[in-house]
Amino acid sequence: MKPVQMMPQALPKRPTQATNKYKARNGFVSTLDGVDVDVRTNATGGTFVAPDGHGEVDERLRNYGTVLARWSLEDKAMLAKRWDVSMSYVNAACRIVANAMYEQVFSDDASTDTVNVKALISSINAPETALTPELLLRVQALYGTKAYGEVVSAVTNPIIVDALDTMSTQCEWFLNYRLAALNGLHSSNSYSRRKARATYKDLVMDLKRTADRSVSRARREQHEKERAKAQAMKQGTNQPPRNSLYSTGKNVREIFTGSEGWQRAFVHKPELVIPHTGKMGRRNIFTQEGKFPKHFYRMVTDPERRIFTRKTRALGGVVIVDCSGSMSLSEDDVRAIMRSSAGCTIVCYSASGSSDDALNGNIHLIARNGRQARYLPDFPGGNGVDAPALEFALTYKRSGSPIVWVSDEKVTGIGDAYSQELHRQCRKLVDKHDIHVVPNPRQAVRLLKRLQAGRRK
Repeated sequence: MKPVQMMPQALPKRPTQATNKYKARNGFVSTLDGVDVDVRTNATGGTFVAPDGHGEVDERLRNYGTVLARWSLEDKAMLAKRWDVSMSYVNAACRIVANAMYEQVFSDDASTDTVNVKALISSINAPETALTPELLLRVQALYGTKAYGEVVSAVTNPIIVDALDTMSTQCEWFLNYRLAALNGLHSSNSYSRRKARATYKDLVMDLKRTADRSVSRARREQHEKERAKAQAMKQGTNQPPRNSLYSTGKNVREIFTGSEGWQRAFVHKPELVIPHTGKMGRRNIFTQEGKFPKHFYRMVTDPERRIFTRKTRALGGVVIVDCSGSMSLSEDDVRAIMRSSAGCTIVCYSASGSSDDALNGNIHLIARNGRQARYLPDFPGGNGVDAPALEFALTYKRSGSPIVWVSDEKVTGIGDAYSQELHRQCRKLVDKHDIHVVPNPRQAVRLLKRLQAGRRK
């Protein structure tokens, strides 16, 4: 049976397209990267690239091109410019969606015989390969295919592994909870189309944030290696100088807490540029005065006839989040805690005991006075500074405001080793300052909601 040729007339038409014409740029295409579709809304129509042969691989690539045409954004270059991102991010987002839809429609894996996994892995693991956003997106564009799992399992660079793991979590959440909104791309309703584009934008910006953080981290590590090597050569030795371990980075300072047995504590205070819009301690109360009456039924049920409402001020307080590996917190978990804690000072901590702590900090002040950091830091996975983090966070305590510690209390010190003495120091701080301790993010959010409602127990 001959495969059906992918002709321009077979491609779907959008409500906003002036024409359904596509200019075919057929040629020898044998890989998934070679398939490309450019959806345009002007009268000249778009273009597509797909093979015109009769083999099984050619048919798979043509089918993939049809799916890509249906779920790609219109005028991607214009949207990339509007969102201030490169085309690589937009193309990667469109391919992630197309991979999922292709599997649903054809019950097939688009990467079968269409991706050269060995060449891609060899290119990524080459020692001289510099980490770039394009390199990460080249791999992430395969998400949802078997080839993606093969590449990720073979990558040796830990920074790339962490970045791809974070991107995978973002994509999984997007495909599970936001994919339905993309049906608006084909809707005649302008609001649905705008919502679909905004949904795509969320995925693009999530990928960009993760890629930017990973590239910055790789550059910092490379810079530190070069600086240590230069200093070692200057001193006539192959070992870095002792004090190079504790040369602090930007917005990072070492603190003295008076606690022994812990790793050295370095506080990182990033710029707090985003409004912190949580809800802890804010609730509606009924009043006799206001602008807009809402609760007329209280004219009968309330002797004081309080038919207006106003929001109370936030309680404030302090939330300390243990971001060690034993907690297994995701970035979404930390953000859920932040959304539940308006007006709070939020401190996250996780230590590694390496020079990264001095450069990037192991205690991070990520929210204060109604503002929060744009990005969450990369957490190495160790504890190390539990008591120093508590002592630092207590400096922001206000009278009458709650203090919440999100931790499993598996505290460790130097060498990431546990001891009863270190645990006793933390329990002493908890008892002395009446700190609420919760073991996981779900219970933390539940506690913060109770505090919001004015219930302390």
